[in-house]
Parts: sequence; C-alpha cells; structure tokens
Amino acid sequence: MSFPKKMMNFMLRILNKFTATCDVITEKISESLDHRLSISDRLKIRIHIMFCKFCRRYHHQLLMMHRFFEDRLQREEQNSLPTGSELSSEAKNKMKQKLKNNQ
Repeated sequence: MSFPKKMMNFMLRILNKFTATCDVITEKISESLDHRLSISDRLKIRIHIMFCKFCRRYHHQLLMMHRFFEDRLQREEQNSLPTGSELSSEAKNKMKQKLKNNQ
C-alpha cells in the first residue's frame, strides 16, 4: 500500500508525537536481543518500524547478525566437543585406569 507524500509526512508527525524517537527505538531493539521486553516496549517498536524504514532496516540487520553469530557459535561448540571415536584405544585405557585409581 502506497501513501501520498503529504499523507506520509502527516503520519510521521503524528508518529513522532506519540511514539519514541529512533534513538530510543534502536536501543530497545538491541535490548530485545538480550531479554524479553515489556508488551508496551514491543508495541512501540512494532508501530515505529511500520513507519520508519531506517529502524526497520536496523532491526532486520541486527536480527540477521544475531542469528549468524548464534549459528556460528553453535557450530563451533558442536565441533569442539570430542566424540568417542576421536580418542585412541590407548588413551581410553589410560583414562579408565586413572578413574579406577581415583576411586
């Protein structure tokens, strides 16, 4: 749905009067990655990004980076965990012997 420029400017002025500024919204968006926001804050973000393409883009980019780094961290954690097949039978026997000695 496309709005005429005058209508969009009018809506932006109203939006600025009743919602938070872009600075506040971007801070809230960043905060939302760390913990769940109140319903009021989530609503403010949703309303704001409906009309502000810059904050919408920021939100999208931040989510993409967050997902990328979460996936990367998860893959690294999975790759760093040794599986049983990585240890030689000699190493396994040494570990078993040490565990028996410590009991």
